[in-house]
Amino acid sequence: MKGRGVILWAGILGLVLFLGTAEAGWVIQAESRGGMGTSQETTWFQKEKIRSEGGDHAHIMDFTERRILWIDTKQRKYSSMTFDEFKQFMRESMGQASAAMEEMKKMGIQVPGQSAGPRGKVTVSKGPGATVAGYACDGYRVSVGGKLSEEIWVTRRIDLASEMGNKVMKEFEDLERDLKKMGTAFKPEVEDPEYAKIFESGYPMRTLGKESGYAQEVTKAERKDISADVFREPKGYAKVPFRDLY
Repeated sequence: MKGRGVILWAGILGLVLFLGTAEAGWVIQAESRGGMGTSQETTWFQKEKIRSEGGDHAHIMDFTERRILWIDTKQRKYSSMTFDEFKQFMRESMGQASAAMEEMKKMGIQVPGQSAGPRGKVTVSKGPGATVAGYACDGYRVSVGGKLSEEIWVTRRIDLASEMGNKVMKEFEDLERDLKKMGTAFKPEVEDPEYAKIFESGYPMRTLGKESGYAQEVTKAERKDISADVFREPKGYAKVPFRDLY
């Protein structure tokens, strides 16, 4: 905003400082369906910032400040961690989880979320296209071990990789690498180069898990100005340790 005289500029500046600045970004609404029913989620994407909100909870990732916020909108409280603090928390949590999983294995109990054996080679093929929430999408079929595992529809009209910047993508890659070192199991598709290509310069608008029955579909996506307050610590909320939040 440019001033047209000192008085007008001062008034605009005061309004901006009060309301928070706004920059263009993406606001995407989606619906998920699975074993726990149906849920709605809204995600705000702005350069180096992400906020996701669904039900009574929200979380914010600020890649400029390298900080994560978890917010309970019903109880009006929140917790904050730096990325490094989050990684340390995950190391401690994974250590405890690993010990519990080892005990389960010794007892012959199948560990939830882990397959009983190798799943086989990942292959990706083109599927029929579709229009989702008004966006033309390319369709893909993902098979593991020769069995159809997932169907995905991606639009090239929403390029969040360019929107968010290289800093964010690198941070995600570093975080994923650290989590993998901690022993977090990823489905085999995630690390496959052909699978990764599906999401290059595009956004998944519809995902159908053929084995899990999980489905997610974008219901609305628009580019609009987003207030800086969306990504800030919530005013009037009590700040608590993460362990006291859930």
